[in-house]
Amino acid sequence: MHAIHELIRFNSRMPELVLGDLHAQVSCLRTGERRLLDVVEKFGLDAVRRGIARFLDVGERSAREALARLPQGSWTAVDWMDDDGISDDPIPLQVTVTVDDAGFHVDFTGSSAAVRGPVNLPIGATIACARVAFKALTTPFEATNAGHMRPLTVTAPEGSLFHAVYPAATFTQWTGNLAVELILKAVAMGAPDRVAACSGGDVPGFMMVGTHPDTGAFFAISNNDVVGWGATARHDGAGPQNHLCQTVAHTTPIEVLEVRSGMRIERMEARTDSGGPGRFRGGPGIRRDIRFVSDGEFLSVVKKTRTAPWPLAGGHPSRPTTVRAFPGTDREVLLGTRRIPVHAGDLVTLYTGGGAGHGDPRDRDPDAVRCDVAEGYVSAAAARTIYGVTDV
Repeated sequence: MHAIHELIRFNSRMPELVLGDLHAQVSCLRTGERRLLDVVEKFGLDAVRRGIARFLDVGERSAREALARLPQGSWTAVDWMDDDGISDDPIPLQVTVTVDDAGFHVDFTGSSAAVRGPVNLPIGATIACARVAFKALTTPFEATNAGHMRPLTVTAPEGSLFHAVYPAATFTQWTGNLAVELILKAVAMGAPDRVAACSGGDVPGFMMVGTHPDTGAFFAISNNDVVGWGATARHDGAGPQNHLCQTVAHTTPIEVLEVRSGMRIERMEARTDSGGPGRFRGGPGIRRDIRFVSDGEFLSVVKKTRTAPWPLAGGHPSRPTTVRAFPGTDREVLLGTRRIPVHAGDLVTLYTGGGAGHGDPRDRDPDAVRCDVAEGYVSAAAARTIYGVTDV
């Protein structure tokens, strides 16, 4: 263990941050071990094993009962990821979901082969993504155990984007985020009332590295931003909030970003007209203006800027994420996944994606449209031209 610890420490630019994460994970496992041994000591090993088996069986039964309420069939959905961080070529994603008496099968055949950049998923990560979607569709309000996942099977061709093998580059989460919603998109073809429209489609991330203007120390700090969630057949999309694949994560507080880096946040507000119109509209994304007070490098990590999030049942797509560096200057440029030098006084504006809409926007309650305009979620112009509400 010490050798592994030292190998990681010597190969990290900021070992105190990396090792802190590692120590926290080890501590969690050791705490779990102690608690499990306490239970075994109290009730005996045989009783604990019988209890675990019962938990798993109950979880499977609940999942299969919920699965029986989904229509049976096979549906194929496609989507695109912007790039792999090395090439600018878009990356095709494809999944076929089959629901039958045997269970719920997810097949990523048809997706891209493994790519050069670190966006490939080992098969274990792909299975984890499928589990997120399956749990949301079947037993979202039950505490999860492995029994819930027994009806689920997942396949992907070896050597593909979703079944990476050595020496394919892995690490980043963005492919997995898109995979979860791609599975839901396929299911929506057979059960549109059971699935929300697409969210902002991405986890808009950014990072800055440089020398701290007050302390002179090297810093590296990052943030994963919020998006709008997609609308459903019953309600508007939530948001702005963390992507559905990161619901237990938090954005970095503005105060922390400013104290620990060379950034100042000049504006953060809901992004008007970013949510897709519909009878139920998608949740809005945000606008964040970042002013730099010291030199450094800024890294934008976004993977869903070229294609709009998909709507359902006659709803409209939402606006995708956009990152605009140095707006209003002769250096102005749109960023995808890119690292750029920045100087004191420079500005980067991040517009995160809204959720897509559900249903015909002309069927939306006019009072709801007026409220949206008052709250800044929808512009008066969109209210008139898209929703048909003229008295706003």
